[in-house]
Parts: sequence; C-alpha cells; structure tokens
Amino acid sequence: IKELVYPGNLKLLEDLGNEYIKPKYTETGIYIAPSPRAFDLLFIKELLELPKESWGENANTPEGELDKASTTGDKFTLEQNYPNPFNPLTQIRFGVPEDAWITMKIYDILGKEIVVLINNEFRSAGRYSVIWDSKDLNGSSVSSGIYFCRLVSNEHVKTIKLILVK
Repeated sequence: IKELVYPGNLKLLEDLGNEYIKPKYTETGIYIAPSPRAFDLLFIKELLELPKESWGENANTPEGELDKASTTGDKFTLEQNYPNPFNPLTQIRFGVPEDAWITMKIYDILGKEIVVLINNEFRSAGRYSVIWDSKDLNGSSVSSGIYFCRLVSNEHVKTIKLILVK
C-alpha cells in the first residue's frame, strides 16, 4: 500500500481521510462511528482502481524516496506530517543535505518508544518520505492521542508532534 500511495496518490489519501472523518448519523440523530476496517478496505479498493500510470514515477522506490537528485539545500529537515490530525495513516517527509545514517522513531506523550520507522539506515543526500500506519512495535493499533516523531542523523535531531484521532 505504501508503494501505491506515494507520491502520485497523496490526494487520494487525503480524500479518503476526509471522507472517513465526516460525521455520520442515523435518522434519529445518533452518531455512527466509522469502522477502521471499512476505511482500510475502501482505501485499498480505491488504490487498486487507479490506472498504474497515475501511481507516480517514484511510487515503487524503496522507503518512499522522493527525489535523490534534488537535495534540500544545506538544511536537515523534518516536515510536519500530513494529514495532521490523522487516522489511520500519515505521511512524514524529511530531507538530508548530505549522506547520513538516519533513525526515525515515534514516541508517546510520556516518552515511551512506540515504533521505529527507520533504524540507523544509510541515506544519500535528498528528500524522503515514510508512512506511519499508527501501529506500535508489536503491530497493534495505538490509541488516539499525541505522539512525537524524532528524526536523528549524524549531527542533527528534529522532532514534530503528531495527533492521532480515531
């Protein structure tokens, strides 16, 4: 799924996310909570119905590499995740101005490590993207709340706040 989503289908991810969070009510005004499983199935169905050429030129690159040839200049960057708030997927973009060993982890509000998205992997200078599916180290879905994404390289550390709303 990650390979199909990025970069050509970010709009689809946003549209499905917006549809998922749109409140639904019965005729008597009772709120109907959406099923995460229903959202996942709809998302996969929509992706599979797209023509392959719309997947984007980098859709099958490892770890969602964006553009190896174009670096971020002289800055180490960690962009705000998108969408934010999110449920259940979010995209996290980052850039490294020079070749570096990268680690990216997600932490909860108490500082407990939730998941390792990138574990001390070598990255050439360039822009990259990863998708977090709101699951922990054991593959279990985490609860709604505030999380932190921390990106560490040779000499740099950046942190952003992510909000998961179910």
